[in-house]
Amino acid sequence: MIDNKRKTHSGLEDRIIEHINENNEKLKEQGIEVDYECEKIKYTQVLNRKYTPDFTLYLKNGEEIHFETKGYWRTSDRMKHKAIKLCNKDINIVFVFQNPNNKISKKSKTTYADYCDKLGYKWVSEKDFNILDYIS
Repeated sequence: MIDNKRKTHSGLEDRIIEHINENNEKLKEQGIEVDYECEKIKYTQVLNRKYTPDFTLYLKNGEEIHFETKGYWRTSDRMKHKAIKLCNKDINIVFVFQNPNNKISKKSKTTYADYCDKLGYKWVSEKDFNILDYIS
């Protein structure tokens, strides 16, 4: 169970915490933990930096799945995730978008979902997100 009183960065993160907590018993039955902003993942972006995913799902087999929630996806954040992927090729980050069909800029045809596909990241819309889909 993730503490509902914990300070988050957005309403989307609050709603994902609520969803995870609603499924807490099913996750516990599977021996699976989920935590909020507990991991520090190294990546290089000119200088050595660390990235903290919004949520990390710890599977029984030792695998970790990181979830990053995004309403608005700034250019600087997209560049950061490009660098993270370059430095951590096997990292498993799933983006949970409020709207994956948002364009990365007013002049671009590329959507948030397209950009994830290009970088090799998995993504899901908030309305289709179910934490239990990731535990099998």
